[in-house]
Amino acid sequence: MEFENQTQCLNCGKTLDTAYCGHCGQQKSQRITFKNLLLLIQRGTIEFKSPLLKTILGLTIRPAELCKEYIEGRRINYFNPARYAFWLVTFTMVFAAFLNVNMIDVSFEGYNADDESLQGFTM
Repeated sequence: MEFENQTQCLNCGKTLDTAYCGHCGQQKSQRITFKNLLLLIQRGTIEFKSPLLKTILGLTIRPAELCKEYIEGRRINYFNPARYAFWLVTFTMVFAAFLNVNMIDVSFEGYNADDESLQGFTM
């Protein structure tokens, strides 16, 4: 596909007059190169104004305020919390597998086998 001569938005099909679609806001498409992919990953994870970095810091320092802002619609500054939770669990499992840690054993490590809350639950 020739992206340089793009006249219609590939997302909604409306006519493009500028670099961004006036209807849906999507940026005019460009060819994906390895360099562009690396820059996108770098911007999304390392930059100081990164939504991921702001989300991690916000959830660490002021989780209730961050959640309130996200629910009230101020979402452009933050990484999607559902995606954040998914990636957090994924990285935790990969890290645990790399260190050969059994997550089930670790999660029940502090419980006493005679504890009434675990009656009928066997490991």
